[in-house]
Amino acid sequence: MITAHSSRKFLLLLGLFCWAWLPAQAKGDGGTARFSGNVGDYRMTVFTEPTPLRAGPVDVSVLLQDRQTGGFVTDAAVTISVSHTDRPLNVNRVTATTASATNKLFQAASFEFAQPGTWNIGVEVRGNQQADSCAFELNVAPRFPRWVDFIFWIGFPVIPIALFGVRESVRYRQARASTPTAAG
Repeated sequence: MITAHSSRKFLLLLGLFCWAWLPAQAKGDGGTARFSGNVGDYRMTVFTEPTPLRAGPVDVSVLLQDRQTGGFVTDAAVTISVSHTDRPLNVNRVTATTASATNKLFQAASFEFAQPGTWNIGVEVRGNQQADSCAFELNVAPRFPRWVDFIFWIGFPVIPIALFGVRESVRYRQARASTPTAAG
């Protein structure tokens, strides 16, 4: 017999599981702030995703604010360039757009970091009839093995099955405890 108390425990465990695991899969906008500083007339903050930064697909997002007022700037042209330190002449340059960003206050672009190591990141901003830029380096770790990409999808069914097993175990113990034993 399922009691209201055991159902609440089951729902509480399921809620804790969702609270702990699902935000990581949501892939929220932004990522980790890698640079923040004043660049010309702007306050610029550059974010990268995923965290930790690994070889493979990488999103670079730029948040621009007016240095004087602190208001968000979305109409400046932002160009992001990346190159590996081993191949500094092999530069990949992409215009960041608000269409590529989930949060429309950002301008974002996607890159493929083919190998681990140190990468040069350059961000150029054109607005207010002038161009300003900043540059910094990022350390990129080796990519995960391919099977790690699928571990969530392979492992996801195991957790509900385990929760079901716990629930059934609780039901069994409760049914056994409520059954009168034959007196000898």
